[in-house]
Amino acid sequence: MQSRRKFLAAVVTGTATIAGCTEGLSNSDDESNTTSTSQTTITSTSADQTTASNTPTNQTLEFGETAELKGGSLELREPFRRHSALNVMGGNIVVADFQEQALFIRVRANGDNLPSPEDFSLVPGNNPRVRERFQRPGFRSLNKPYEGGGEGWMAFELPAPFNPDITPKIEVETESGMLSWELPESIRSTLNTEPPSFSLRAFEAPNTVTTGEEITVRIEVENTGGAGTFRGGLERTGLITGPVFTSFDVPSGESRHKEIYSDTFESAGELNLTFTGHGIEDQSRTVTIEEK
Repeated sequence: MQSRRKFLAAVVTGTATIAGCTEGLSNSDDESNTTSTSQTTITSTSADQTTASNTPTNQTLEFGETAELKGGSLELREPFRRHSALNVMGGNIVVADFQEQALFIRVRANGDNLPSPEDFSLVPGNNPRVRERFQRPGFRSLNKPYEGGGEGWMAFELPAPFNPDITPKIEVETESGMLSWELPESIRSTLNTEPPSFSLRAFEAPNTVTTGEEITVRIEVENTGGAGTFRGGLERTGLITGPVFTSFDVPSGESRHKEIYSDTFESAGELNLTFTGHGIEDQSRTVTIEEK
């Protein structure tokens, strides 16, 4: 189961000024010649400053630091790793199992001439953005994706472990120059771990209950890979509809047994339950509620 001059005017004006000052001067007038030379130097310096102010510069920033752009500002903050995320489409739970892991970054941009999502890259390597593979990844527990302005997340799918020879960084080309953010050591260490490998060992629900009797649903998840957070959800149809979500950490080589849902019903009927989650096969149960 289962995203883009005043310089010339200054030169012309300066040249005309020099011509006016030197017109009618004799070669013996040293003081006047000196003044003319000084004016030429000032004009040249002004032009150099104008040129320098229009030259893009490269910047290396810290996460949480604001970069001032031509007409706007850009901030990257709070990088974090995920192995999966959940979404709901058409009433169904969709699990985004990333290739092995994904690096998420929160982006805040305001003003004009802002970079588009496609302008960002994670180097080294050719690491695809999550949105390119999940066209509607409005993940339940995350705000909206960055779309070229305002606030939102950006994410890149990565192999696991991810430990390149050079320090990985986020780069973006802007009119102000190339901006880059090196990943901090804490995130690099997190990315340099094995991914989890989950399996559903148990999906427990009663076959039949009577009205007013509690229905309790439990699951057991085993992890034979690296430590990670399991994310899953229970779809309900019949007497009640809508998803129920769960997430919990499962250490490497261990399993966790969790109660994920309980309810009672005062009318007879059927409750259809389907559990789905990161790395597991869906399993379904039907609970029949009979009149007491």
